[in-house]
Amino acid sequence: MGANLFFASTGAVLEVIGVPADDALIGAWRDRVQRAGTHVGWRKCQAVARRHQGGASLAISAPCDQLFAATE
Repeated sequence: MGANLFFASTGAVLEVIGVPADDALIGAWRDRVQRAGTHVGWRKCQAVARRHQGGASLAISAPCDQLFAATE
């Protein structure tokens, strides 16, 4: 969590390993990130997915004082 390669702001990254990260899974994850971000008042919550051979990296932006909440 913190500085990352996905966006200029702080955030948290979830590594998904051994699970196919298809469009449906990533779409559902993005929907949940947006709902959660709206619920906790994160105005510009970004969700970025990067697929790789072993799974995917799923990153969300979050305010620096709420990074532990973003990991949940």
